Amino acid sequence: MDTAFAPLRESGLVVFERVLPSEVLESLREICSRVLERSTRLRLRVPLEVLARAPFRGGLIAALPHVEQALIHVLGSRPRASEYWIRASPRGAARQAIHRDRRSFEAFAVDLALTDLTRENGATEIWPGSHRIFDTDEASFRSTASRAAEHGSIRLVMPAGSVAIRDLRLWHRAMPNQTSDDRVILSITVQGHAA
Repeated sequence: MDTAFAPLRESGLVVFERVLPSEVLESLREICSRVLERSTRLRLRVPLEVLARAPFRGGLIAALPHVEQALIHVLGSRPRASEYWIRASPRGAARQAIHRDRRSFEAFAVDLALTDLTRENGATEIWPGSHRIFDTDEASFRSTASRAAEHGSIRLVMPAGSVAIRDLRLWHRAMPNQTSDDRVILSITVQGHAA
């Protein structure tokens, strides 16, 4: 089992395609759609507090055994969801600067694709293995773009219902959405339970 999840430690990323049950996918789409309709600000990152409450709390990860096992493999304990975000990219959303979500603390994002993620609708660009490149000071942290040019990147293209686990220290950026539909991801920040 350990060898199955080794890429998560090595590259900082693993994808499970089409693992969300269709009824869960539809339920999450409906919840996120209602939240996005009420959102008055740019819809790139909207907190989703409803999933931090019952009956959702802890249930999404536990309902996906491969995802939970991969997280246990890297965290060494049962995963704990600490934040829930809708990451919606509408038509015309700008390309993000290359960045990390965390600099040193080991935590992961579990990204649930609620729509197909394609090159055309701005699938995230990720630099596998960049979680192992350390920032020695503030200047090196700010020079991420020039350092990223020296390493290969991939696009996180996957069908709706898929789940990606990514180390929050990975360099990444959202790309422009060139379609007329929103690209929507439910992103859950996960860390291990404190001992």
